[in-house]
Amino acid sequence: MSAVYVDSIKDKSNTKTLATLSSSAVTIGSDATFNGTIGSDATGSSTAKAWCNFEGDGTPTFRDNFNCASVVSGGSAGRYIVTLDTAMGLDGAVVGAVSDDLDSYGGNRGICTSSSNSGAGAKITTFVVSSATETDMTDISLVCFGD
Repeated sequence: MSAVYVDSIKDKSNTKTLATLSSSAVTIGSDATFNGTIGSDATGSSTAKAWCNFEGDGTPTFRDNFNCASVVSGGSAGRYIVTLDTAMGLDGAVVGAVSDDLDSYGGNRGICTSSSNSGAGAKITTFVVSSATETDMTDISLVCFGD
């Protein structure tokens, strides 16, 4: 088996460090672009453990996702539950969500509240900005960080 040993990877002009390697980590530089996949067992506080974008009007449906098993209605307008394929640890889980509804509200932005669902996913509630009314939205995005 062959091996290549390096401390860093630079661009062709040797002006930008794209990655620095050590015995325990690879640090990607700010000028680098990552094309590939990171498994749900990825570690590091700056790595999203799950994310999704879904249609929330009618039956909630994923457009795309990573490490998300399902999205269902939370029982009333504007409420959703996203369940993860691989649950996160409970301590320090951070969940953020945004929503938009271009179809029904002429581009009015929705406000989302979100919370961790015991590390197994997230509970999301969407509101229309102008009325603060819980309402289904057509475009909802969620990201989860944690252990």
